[in-house]
Amino acid sequence: MSPDAPTRIETHEKPDFPISIYHNRGSGDGVLGIHCHGDFEILQVTRGEAVFRIGPDSYPCRQGDILFVNPYEFHSAATTPDQTVEYVAIVYERNLLESITLHPDYNRFIRPLLENRLRFPHRIAPESRLEGQVQSLLVEILEEYEKKPVGHEWMIRTCLEKMVVLLYRQAPSDGSGGRLTAQQRLGWDFADLFRLIAEQPSRHMSTRDAAAQVRMSPYHFCRRFKEYAGRTFVDFLNLYRVNEAERLLRDTTLTITEIAEQVGFCNIHYFDRVFRAYKKRAPSSMRISRAGD
Repeated sequence: MSPDAPTRIETHEKPDFPISIYHNRGSGDGVLGIHCHGDFEILQVTRGEAVFRIGPDSYPCRQGDILFVNPYEFHSAATTPDQTVEYVAIVYERNLLESITLHPDYNRFIRPLLENRLRFPHRIAPESRLEGQVQSLLVEILEEYEKKPVGHEWMIRTCLEKMVVLLYRQAPSDGSGGRLTAQQRLGWDFADLFRLIAEQPSRHMSTRDAAAQVRMSPYHFCRRFKEYAGRTFVDFLNLYRVNEAERLLRDTTLTITEIAEQVGFCNIHYFDRVFRAYKKRAPSSMRISRAGD
């Protein structure tokens, strides 16, 4: 395996338990490729340092730091080529919250989170009481996951639900209280676009199509998207698709042609050219590396 290739070990409980834990390691740009998904995610650095990006914001992190990713927020991470960082990612699927629809406060607290009308803060104040509470819950979740005592699934769900309540108290509202920044509102405007890209990566998506999706003119969309993402929409889309292709090359036995089509490249030669431009290596080398792991 290439030294800058990310290592990801998944601990997956069972199909009906909507939580996964990933122990990740990487260096350079290979720490975490830009991507987004419909689940909630908690990231905690366990060794080293890296800069994590969530939406338009960058967060330099070191051992012990915790970050939160809301559904359909694109996120990535990188560090220097000579430095290795390790971190844990706890991904909990939307149906963990959807499954408690009978909760008396569902419409008030949970539904806004699922509909992107309310979001968790990406980072909590260091050395705050809240950070201590979240740290304790993470320790308990990881211990329950590793040791698996009787009722560990119930305990993990309980810990996560408590964490949701604690974070909810810090979440910016979309009401008239005026606590949202312009960038946060812009992120919500783009949430449906990122959802569409994540759920249908093979779908043709021109800049004009993307602008229409968020009800902006192409000119206004291009300006606001680059302001938000730090890159053009075409650059973002190509990088997202290449990262998804890299994941499929490492984790599946699909052919390169099948993978190219699945992530939206109908021309295999164009896919090869774009992949090389972003990854500085051929798609086939990823499959060779995987075979040699």
